[in-house]
Amino acid sequence: LHVIFAHQHMELLLYSYIIIIVYLLFKYSKSKTLYIFSPYIIIYLNFVFNDIVPFLLFYPDIPENLQYTTFTATVINLLFLYAFRKQMLIQTTLDIPSFSIKLNRKRKIIICCFALFLFCAGMMSGVLTNLLKGNDIEDLRRTSEIGLGIVRDIPMLGIQIVMLVLFLQKSWNFYRSIAFYSFCLGAFLFLTTGNKGGVLVGATLFLLFFHFKKRGFKWYEYIAYYLAIPLAAGTLQGIRGGDLTLIASQIAVFFSYPILLYQANSIPIMNSVGTENIFFGEEYYVGLVKIIPRFLWSDKPLAFDYKLKELVGYDFDGGGIYTTLSNDLYINFGYSYFIFYILWLLFVHYIYGIIIDSKRNYYSRIIALFIILMGGIASTIGSCEILLLFLLFMMLYYSRIKTL
Repeated sequence: LHVIFAHQHMELLLYSYIIIIVYLLFKYSKSKTLYIFSPYIIIYLNFVFNDIVPFLLFYPDIPENLQYTTFTATVINLLFLYAFRKQMLIQTTLDIPSFSIKLNRKRKIIICCFALFLFCAGMMSGVLTNLLKGNDIEDLRRTSEIGLGIVRDIPMLGIQIVMLVLFLQKSWNFYRSIAFYSFCLGAFLFLTTGNKGGVLVGATLFLLFFHFKKRGFKWYEYIAYYLAIPLAAGTLQGIRGGDLTLIASQIAVFFSYPILLYQANSIPIMNSVGTENIFFGEEYYVGLVKIIPRFLWSDKPLAFDYKLKELVGYDFDGGGIYTTLSNDLYINFGYSYFIFYILWLLFVHYIYGIIIDSKRNYYSRIIALFIILMGGIASTIGSCEILLLFLLFMMLYYSRIKTL
């Protein structure tokens, strides 16, 4: 009876969380603060799609440690939603000051140089030529990352930042041309890297322009955007796999992606880790050493998702496997994961506070914007190192500090 009572209370908590999140979706939509970079979307809404819904579908036949992370993360999320309720109602805009526009010629030169470098990298890796020929590049794109790695990451990040600076100099009246250039960038990044996320980069740049120059999402606009992601991902997966006839089935897969990943990744990973196979922060160490080029350290660890793939016993072409934020922290720190989860949420809200603070200069706000969009903790650690290298390069290029 005690177990049944506990199960009922856990389910009640999760359903309550969903109701609160739906209520906030309408509330932030009405206040015009439903931004793509808001913690509400990045953390709390995604938690519903990636953790709670799959959990309820498989509950109670899931590992005890997975029940623990889901329950505790839900409680923490609710507390943070209340504590930062006013912060996520603040509207924001971002304009580039007129004195910075004189640097546009140098900005356009650096965009051309970065684009040329990415084009050459795509040719050298074989990704670009094989994509244009309609060949399967699923495994090739990952092996090329091991060879090019950080050398390619700097221009990939840099071209996004510099283009956004140019976009934000325009008013909303230029939205058609901004949409065109965003689409071109997304297609270019997909063709040169083979990564579906390249197209998402283009879409994100346009949405950032939309948010800063017009408003946040309406609730139905965000739902349309969320539903468009699996459509685009399935189409690109079919192209990348060299078989256009599989596009329809791939789209169906991506529509159920969170549930499939939960069943195929999260449950096996948490079962394999249990209470003893904790990695003690190894994943974040891998992120820290990402900055070291592989030609200087031939034995540099591969991405942590390959280790999880090996732990679970999977053997397939392409990359590794991953799980959600709370489970990821549990893998590294065990039952004390919630301490680091709280610290991460505090960090996210601090960064968001910088973005929405119109009194800060555009330089710090754009840096904060790209930090909050970097993803999980390990990817943020590695990407921040790339960001620092890019900023150092730009400082030397412009011969001045704090200029993008």
